[in-house]
Amino acid sequence: VLESILTFEKLPLLIYDLVLSEAWRELIYPRLESTICAKESPRTLRAYFVLYHEATIVNLLEVLCFHSYAVAAMKDAAVDLIDYCARRLATLQGRADEFRSHAFHGRQKATTTNDNSAKAIAQELATTTPQTEMKRQLLDIEFSISIACIGMI
Repeated sequence: VLESILTFEKLPLLIYDLVLSEAWRELIYPRLESTICAKESPRTLRAYFVLYHEATIVNLLEVLCFHSYAVAAMKDAAVDLIDYCARRLATLQGRADEFRSHAFHGRQKATTTNDNSAKAIAQELATTTPQTEMKRQLLDIEFSISIACIGMI
């Protein structure tokens, strides 16, 4: 895969796609969130795939960045990637309490419902709204992206 990406000079395109996905998440998604999470017909799965696309690109670039010749092939696009990683690290620092709180509550739920009975799981699923589920998923995605950026730098 690495050789194909380098042969066809697709690294700058991947970085462009990454920045484009970030712009969609930051600028477009907040405007569409109420429509996506509407109770009549939630479209959360489609939105999740679009949001997860950014995480997929970051993970691919993280793997590619382990090879020095791949980093050299980025040329001018490397500046955009470093800028993106700096923004993600700033997000990780700025929202550390939110990430920590989210991880703590997830672990606390898992330990308080050790039985994980079907009734408990069904009740939790019934009380979860599409908005809270999307916020939880977005927070998970943002955290994993930020951690992957640490590996890239």
